[in-house]
Amino acid sequence: MQTRTSSGIAVGLEPADYLGRRAARATLTLPGKGEVTVTGEWGEIDGRAGLVGITTTDRARILITIPRADYDAVVVAPAWAPDEAAMADLRTIDRVRDKADRYKDMEPARCITLREQAADWEAAWDEAHPREAAWLLAEAWAGASSSRKAAAGKRARTRIEDGDAADQAIADMRAEWAAETRRHTWD
Repeated sequence: MQTRTSSGIAVGLEPADYLGRRAARATLTLPGKGEVTVTGEWGEIDGRAGLVGITTTDRARILITIPRADYDAVVVAPAWAPDEAAMADLRTIDRVRDKADRYKDMEPARCITLREQAADWEAAWDEAHPREAAWLLAEAWAGASSSRKAAAGKRARTRIEDGDAADQAIADMRAEWAAETRRHTWD
């Protein structure tokens, strides 16, 4: 897609992956620098909004002021996103776990009761929100220290967001990681 900056410079836009998230890649010719490629997300620098990213040539942070509608047309929003109410319920369960940790030394019996209650609530939450549970698992894997495991998690998360079957995306993610670990068992 072709667009122009606020100063009239022609910009080529295409979808890209930026730190595991949907983003845009812009290619433009800047005076004194020549052709520059920037990959980034919509953001703001010093009160000016636009594509904020890193140049491929000198790794500099740059803001390209383009119309938001053009950016949105290139960066397609996911078909699915986690339900905010469900995520709020999960945060409540996490707060109960935190409370249990505070009682750990003073009242061990109360700590055990709270932990059991949180585990029961989490199991019920997983049943009520299987897609969100799968997305959270993929999100956790996407943050793994192993680049291969993280890549499998990012692919599963993207598939879930794009509307694929969550259970199949998770099964494929686990199978991909199992194959990778089997491949390196004797390294």
